[in-house]
Amino acid sequence: MMNKRRAIVFFAVMIAVFSIQSSCKKKTDPPAVVPDPVVTCTVNITGGCFDEWKDITTGVYPYYEPAGDFLKTLNLLASLPPEIGGPGPVTTEKTTDSYSGAMAAKLISKVFSPQQGTNIFLPGLVATSELDIPAQTIDLGKPYTGRPVSFKGYYKYFPVSGDSALIEVLLTKYNTSLHKRDTIAITKNIITNTVSSYTLFDYPLTYHSSATPDTAVILLVSSAGINFQNLQGCSGQIGSIMFVDEISFGM
Repeated sequence: MMNKRRAIVFFAVMIAVFSIQSSCKKKTDPPAVVPDPVVTCTVNITGGCFDEWKDITTGVYPYYEPAGDFLKTLNLLASLPPEIGGPGPVTTEKTTDSYSGAMAAKLISKVFSPQQGTNIFLPGLVATSELDIPAQTIDLGKPYTGRPVSFKGYYKYFPVSGDSALIEVLLTKYNTSLHKRDTIAITKNIITNTVSSYTLFDYPLTYHSSATPDTAVILLVSSAGINFQNLQGCSGQIGSIMFVDEISFGM
């Protein structure tokens, strides 16, 4: 699943509502992006302290992302106007309940109902990704050339009804001869237990190649049953919550 940087999302409901929008010939204004705040975080993952967030507004439906443009969420869905099924839920919140500094990220699994009778489960997500609603795609990964030994940070987790969370990092390099991405290193960890106070995680990366990577995929997900090939196929429990703070690479 994770060896493709560009994962196709068969978001059929959104295709339908975008078709309705086109037939009505009603256009929506593009998001008005407020300039990034100065990122004062000193960890080696841009925005990994989660102390600064970028506010993005589109009409009456504002949303926000971690500052620095390296880590993103699914919060863009909150900008959708009613005529195309919105607004969607904010599944990653900024919170003052932090391990260190001013804020942390609070990931909450929720449901999105773009049409009457249609419920789509969505986990809370922080990742090196870009959600492209018109193209029904998620781009996974951001440029990165380091060779860290581990991925670490602090988390709390409050699962509902046996849910589980996912913390995963994948380092890849594009193979120009085979036209595919080679896995350089990986760590994948599933959390199943309630963790009620901030706890350190420090997961070693397992290397499969001595090559220098060109891309890092970081995934922090409040419900591990996320499906990047089909967002309508995500599974988990509504209300599962994961807090994350101070994420970084161990070098």
